[in-house]
Amino acid sequence: MEIKPMKHREPDKEILEHERKRKIEVACFELRVKLEDEEIPEDEIEKQVDALREKLLAQKVNMTNVRQQFKPSDTHAILAAKKVEMDRMARALGTSSDYVEGKAFDPAHAEEMRQQRIARREEKEREEEIRRKAKEDNEKAWKERERLRRRAEDAARGGARGKPAPKDAPMPPPPVPSEMAQSLLHMPDRAETARRLPNG
Repeated sequence: MEIKPMKHREPDKEILEHERKRKIEVACFELRVKLEDEEIPEDEIEKQVDALREKLLAQKVNMTNVRQQFKPSDTHAILAAKKVEMDRMARALGTSSDYVEGKAFDPAHAEEMRQQRIARREEKEREEEIRRKAKEDNEKAWKERERLRRRAEDAARGGARGKPAPKDAPMPPPPVPSEMAQSLLHMPDRAETARRLPNG
């Protein structure tokens, strides 16, 4: 036997609104009676009653206290207050709005949730790859801009960075040889030395 989750009946908003307006009119009537007993002029009574009515109509309906003293016949008000309490409890527990009791034990639902997690992970990896590629492309573009900027600076200074000179530029003079290079230049090679030695 399968146990179905308990269904919560939604309160009728029109009935709740009618009940709220009825309470407002009762409060206005009580104020009118009180002011008439104090023998206040009729136009002043109308002003005060209208001000009270506007104030009460502008107030937001607050159904946060489930333990209010409802009459047993106020089923829609009780349901509305209970719904507010259940929503608050669901937010506190981190339960999603589409949560259904017992759904976690359904193998088809578990497989669907697993597939959704895999899809989310793959989507996240794709986004990471796109971000990584964009970062690499930005770095390459920056390096190329830097290379071109340095080349332009070198050209402006006359190619001082050891870059090859243009092909039509005259050949620079050879470098001055060091002392070691000069001594090697004046050293006779082995063939020359062997000819000079006496045969023996």
